[in-house]
Amino acid sequence: MRIVHTESSLGWGGQEIRVLQESRHLVDLGHGVSIVCDSESLISGRHYNLAPDVEVIKTRIKKKRLPDLLSVRSVLKSLAPDLVVCHSSTDHWLTAVSRETLGAKFPIIRMRHISAPINPNSRTRWLFTGGCESIITTGTGISQAIVESGLASHAKVSSIPTGLDPLAFGRLCKEEARERLGLRLDPVLMGIVATLRSWKGHDDLIMAFSQLDNDAELLVVGDGPRAPALRDLTKSLGLDGRVNFVGHQENVSEWLSALDIFVQPSYANEGVPQAILQAMATGLPIVSCPIGGIPEAVAHYGAASLVPPRSPALLAQALRHTTSKLNQLPSRESLRFVPFSSAEMARQCESLYRRTIDEFSNR
Repeated sequence: MRIVHTESSLGWGGQEIRVLQESRHLVDLGHGVSIVCDSESLISGRHYNLAPDVEVIKTRIKKKRLPDLLSVRSVLKSLAPDLVVCHSSTDHWLTAVSRETLGAKFPIIRMRHISAPINPNSRTRWLFTGGCESIITTGTGISQAIVESGLASHAKVSSIPTGLDPLAFGRLCKEEARERLGLRLDPVLMGIVATLRSWKGHDDLIMAFSQLDNDAELLVVGDGPRAPALRDLTKSLGLDGRVNFVGHQENVSEWLSALDIFVQPSYANEGVPQAILQAMATGLPIVSCPIGGIPEAVAHYGAASLVPPRSPALLAQALRHTTSKLNQLPSRESLRFVPFSSAEMARQCESLYRRTIDEFSNR
C-alpha cells in the first residue's frame, strides 16, 4: 500500500509520536509511507529518532486557507496515494477538499486522538460523512462519543489503542537512571512527562506538590507554551529548589526509570496518553484523573489511582497516600504492564487500511 499520513499540528506529544511509531512499523511491513506535515512543525524535525526510514514531506498545511489547500493538493497529486490518514481537523479539511478537485480519488481515514468535544456544525458533519470512509479512535470512549453525537455510525468507527515498544521501557533500575541523569538518590521523586499545555494539569500538580513534605522533589519533563507561567507559579510558591524543569527529552525511558511516582492530572481532551502507557511499562505507581481514555488505559494496572480533576487538595492527598505505600508495592518488574504493543497497533491499522481501500474501490 502507498499510505500518506497528514498532520497539521505544529506541536509535539502523544499524537505525533503515535503517527511516527505506526509509520515505522508499516514501512517494516513493506508499505510505502509518507508523512505530510507543516515545515514549521516539530514532527518535521523530530521524526529522525522514531522513524528514520519514513519519508517526511514538509509543506504548508497549518491553516484552512487557499495557499495551504493548493500545497496539500499538489503533494497529494504527486504522491498518488492508495489511502490518506488525517490526524487533525485542519489537515482533514485540506485533504477532503483537495480530493474533491482531483481526478484520481483515494479513500480517507480520519484518526481521532483526543476526547475534546466535537462541534457538530455542517462543515464537521461533511468531514465525518462525505469527507472520510472510516474513523479510527484511540479508545472506546472516544468512539462512543462520536457515534452519540450523530457524526458517524458504529460500523464506520473503529477503536485501535495506542501501543508502545515493550522493550523500550523499564530497562534501568531507579538508582542507575538517577546516576546517569545526575539526580540525587535520596529524595522521593515525582514526575510528569507531557507537553506544557494548560489541560495537562501542571498548575494543579505544582499547587498540590506545594502541600507535600519537603523531602519530595518534582520533575517536569517536556516543553510547551505554558513553561514561563509554570516557572512563575513555582517561584511564587517557594518551590524553586524542589521543582526541576528539564525541558523536552528524547530519552524518556531513562527519566521515567528515575521516578518513584508518575503523575498526570489532565483535566480535558485526553485520548490515551503515551506517558501513561510508558509509566505502566516502567512499573511506576500512577496518579492521574479519569479523563478521556485514561480510565480505560489503567483499568487492569495494579498501581494506579484516579482523582477528580482540577482539585490540588485531593491530588496532594493521593500523592501522600501513594508515597506512604511505596515500600509496600510489588517490584517494578512485576508491575510492568504493556496492554498493547506498537507492532500490534500497526497490524490492526494495516488490516483496516486494506479493508477500507477494497471497499472504496468496489463501491
